[in-house]
Amino acid sequence: MDNVAVSSDTRVSGKGQFSEGVNLDVTSKYLDSHTSYFHQEADSYQNNGKAVDADGKEYETIAPLFIGFNSNVINQRFDIKPAKNFSMYAGGSYSYKLTDRPDSRTDITGGSDYDMRSEGWRWEAGAKYKFGKHSLLLDFVNDNYHYGNLYQVATKTYDVGDFVRNKFQKYYEAELKGVFHFYDKATTIIGADWRNDFLAAKSGDVRPSHRHSFAEICPLFTGQNAYSRTKGEFRKIKQTFLRYAKESGRIIMFWFSALLVLF
Repeated sequence: MDNVAVSSDTRVSGKGQFSEGVNLDVTSKYLDSHTSYFHQEADSYQNNGKAVDADGKEYETIAPLFIGFNSNVINQRFDIKPAKNFSMYAGGSYSYKLTDRPDSRTDITGGSDYDMRSEGWRWEAGAKYKFGKHSLLLDFVNDNYHYGNLYQVATKTYDVGDFVRNKFQKYYEAELKGVFHFYDKATTIIGADWRNDFLAAKSGDVRPSHRHSFAEICPLFTGQNAYSRTKGEFRKIKQTFLRYAKESGRIIMFWFSALLVLF
């Protein structure tokens, strides 16, 4: 039988600040779902409608002392357990934030033609397979973010509702690694990592950056000196690793097939 848990939190503070959050967790034998939503907003405010110029003279302004905003963040994650030794996960998140500046006017200073808007979205997926005391893990992440100007006042160049993007970032990462316990007090980790990211901005673009790496962490021993191991014992580690490496090739192909079916 599924277990469902819902929790919420609402807070109101001074200066028109308000926040609320909701969490929903559903658990079952083969699938867990975790959902969260968080909203926050605040009003702009002034201590008074006056400001002082460089000559010390007062003038009226609508420029706020604090710029209001509203933001939303949504997170979703699924944990899938089709078998005792095999599990997968998939999830994503979305965030949105918009400032709330006073619109520009011809009769008073301090306003703005546009508000600042930013958005971010991320998704990730992965799998874990355990065979005996050992395990293989595959993870993939995609992260995106952009911000720009959302026009609230018509100008010579832009209409109300036009969005002009100032910056856009994108990031990818994939990691494959094996965690091996050839001895009770030893851990060997071998993995490969691939990353790709780029930036597009008004000030100038950054060419896509590709990074590849392969790493091996040799057996780590706890409670005794690694150098006390005999050549025969390390030869046994090598033979065991080669045996599991052959099996790992088949497992990796299964992972990719499973992810293709899932998505």
